[in-house]
Amino acid sequence: MGMLWPSRPLRRAIRGQFAETGSGRGYDWHNTPRRQSVLTLCGTLRFENRLGDVQEIRSGDVLLAEDCTGGGHKWKLIDENPWRRCYVPLDPES
Repeated sequence: MGMLWPSRPLRRAIRGQFAETGSGRGYDWHNTPRRQSVLTLCGTLRFENRLGDVQEIRSGDVLLAEDCTGGGHKWKLIDENPWRRCYVPLDPES
């Protein structure tokens, strides 16, 4: 799948934060707290938005999270690995 990124210029990043969630876990409907890139380092998850669009996110994929308002999204880990990722908030000025 590679990069899940819209056709826009690259944005300036502010900082990065690493996180890990154990295998088999998930997170029900929520919004992203800010515009950010989410880099998946390990794990495979099923990602769904409120429109019913579903995709698998795998190691190496980059997701641009912009749903700060509205219905949000949910995800569930679907393999035996933890989900290790890096959140990179984007500069609101870019």
